[in-house]
Amino acid sequence: MPSTPTYSRRTVLGLGLGGLGTTLTAAVAWGQRSDPGTFRIASLYVVNDSSERATVEIAVGTDLETARETTRWLDPAGHESGRDRQAVRGPWHETARPYGIRVRLDDESIQLSSDSIEDQLEPGWGVTEAHVAITVTPDRLLEADVFALE
Repeated sequence: MPSTPTYSRRTVLGLGLGGLGTTLTAAVAWGQRSDPGTFRIASLYVVNDSSERATVEIAVGTDLETARETTRWLDPAGHESGRDRQAVRGPWHETARPYGIRVRLDDESIQLSSDSIEDQLEPGWGVTEAHVAITVTPDRLLEADVFALE
């Protein structure tokens, strides 16, 4: 007569705990994944490298037509006040969403869509953090640099 295998309580408990641990690990990893086009703007700076004072208008939001707008007055590059570089704070520092950025200086403007920002970030798991620096060049043009810190 064939015998039926029996398992000890330790074996059953160990298998149960191992399965529970695997399930919890998978749930945490799934919750940490980044949705396509979703990131947090961890830092947003405007920098003036020109020798003239610059007035820069910045709009950030998920919809640039109704975005939060702010104006920054930047002193000339190297000015003793240190106001030639300024941080722009807002809800984009805390919440991951598909943000866009629009910047204007006189007749010059640039716009960064959420797709163009995401294209410059490393793909992967977890909330993607974008660090953005908008620079007024010595020729009074606008340049944007998007990167992710490791």
